[in-house]
Amino acid sequence: MKKTANSLNFVGSQNDAGYFWIYQDYKLTRQFKWIEIKQLALTELWREQMNAVNVENAGQTSTVTFSAGDNWQRVITQVNSKLN
Repeated sequence: MKKTANSLNFVGSQNDAGYFWIYQDYKLTRQFKWIEIKQLALTELWREQMNAVNVENAGQTSTVTFSAGDNWQRVITQVNSKLN
């Protein structure tokens, strides 16, 4: 399966007691059973860097975390079990 990078829209950021939060969004044009995410920000500079990615869909939030060397992670996005 071909994986493609999609551009995210910058929403905002904040510095909270030493943690820097970046808010971005991406509007899906159709429904998916799952999506795969890869996130590498700053992990090449700091091996101890941890990145949390929240995926919101239909009022539910799933979180995946990434550190240096991590690969693609799958997030289930299907809310309606009747989707194929």
